[in-house]
Amino acid sequence: MLGVGLHFSLKDLLSVSAIAMPSAIVQIGCTANPKIDVIARAHSDAEVEHLKGLGADTVIMGEREIARGIVEEVLTAPKAPTSA
Repeated sequence: MLGVGLHFSLKDLLSVSAIAMPSAIVQIGCTANPKIDVIARAHSDAEVEHLKGLGADTVIMGEREIARGIVEEVLTAPKAPTSA
């Protein structure tokens, strides 16, 4: 976009690509088969909402699933013995 005075770094372009590609895939899938169950992965709360808004039925955020796993482990692990 240099011709119009806009300058993007490679990092900026890759960031846009990381959001645009899943968005396009969700839209194409929902258009091709409206009955399809779409399961997507997101990296942020905003991306979860964006993909759900495009028609994804389930959106999983890896960081949230890791946190849930840690909490579950802490809550279900046997208590350590206390010293007397």
